[in-house]
Amino acid sequence: MPTARQFDQIPPFPSGTPLVPLPKVSLQELQGKSKAETRRMFEACCEWGFLLDLKNSYEGEILLQDAEKMFLLTTETFALDQSILDSYDYKPPHDITGYKQKGKLKTDDGKTDCMELYTIRQDDIHGNCPRRNNAGPIEVKRADIGEFLRHAHSVVDVILARLDEQLGLEAGTPWWSGRADCFAARYITS
Repeated sequence: MPTARQFDQIPPFPSGTPLVPLPKVSLQELQGKSKAETRRMFEACCEWGFLLDLKNSYEGEILLQDAEKMFLLTTETFALDQSILDSYDYKPPHDITGYKQKGKLKTDDGKTDCMELYTIRQDDIHGNCPRRNNAGPIEVKRADIGEFLRHAHSVVDVILARLDEQLGLEAGTPWWSGRADCFAARYITS
């Protein structure tokens, strides 16, 4: 798996961490229109969700290679000096693209968040809106980001096509046409 290098750098979860047993669904099987795998995916969508196994699929392997590039881009971007990152600060609620440092948002219990992120707009990368000036590493890797987005979208298209079949919808039915009922957000409580 191309991203094993990246995942191997992450420490294991602490013992005793509660786990949700999510089923693994094969992209290769979904691409081959396997009725059994499609049914498993649909049932998983109506519960907690699933992990998508990208192995043994050309498109899946390409997406994994793209993901590795995105991991490296993330590392490079967040290694920039804090003053540089701050110059690309996001400005909610009008613009949520750009850099958000830890502690800028409040969680449900009123504590500050502990998540650092840099939001990139698909439309910006694809040239569908005025170009945003992003941090240097992002600007240099626009083509790679665009490829990642296109490949990820093609994988999502496969999933949505199989869901259309399970729901008896015409192929390509927009997601907002009733599909969302089955996928209500659920929260894990401790």
